[in-house]
Amino acid sequence: MRKEPSRDPQLAEALNRLEGGPPIDAVDWDRLQGAISAQATLPLIRLRRAIPWWDYTARWAGAAVPLAAAAILVIVATLPSVLNSDAPMQGNSPGASLLEREGLAQAVAGDIPERDVFEAVVGPTDGEWLRDGAMEGGEQ
Repeated sequence: MRKEPSRDPQLAEALNRLEGGPPIDAVDWDRLQGAISAQATLPLIRLRRAIPWWDYTARWAGAAVPLAAAAILVIVATLPSVLNSDAPMQGNSPGASLLEREGLAQAVAGDIPERDVFEAVVGPTDGEWLRDGAMEGGEQ
């Protein structure tokens, strides 16, 4: 917020002598109020209306589209190396089909459950790895 400059009493007195005081009794206050209301109606309507969700998405599209494209490029660049790694897949799990090209297409299309896709990329999430690691540590 801008700070208002300090007032000079000598300047105010000189202006009052030159121009006179403000004509408070001569002002048509109803007309002034009507003019202000007329000018403020449209901006107030814009402020009061609810902003639909697509306005927010339209505002973010400029940043979201390039970010999504970059994320897709990262996934495409790293996913094949993760899927073709030496880590053995868990038997006949649904995620094992992601090693094939059509399995990857099914994952992108949403035909394979998200959990299976996640397990194919990250590994099993059932907690067996934790139990196996704890047992190996206990035997030593």
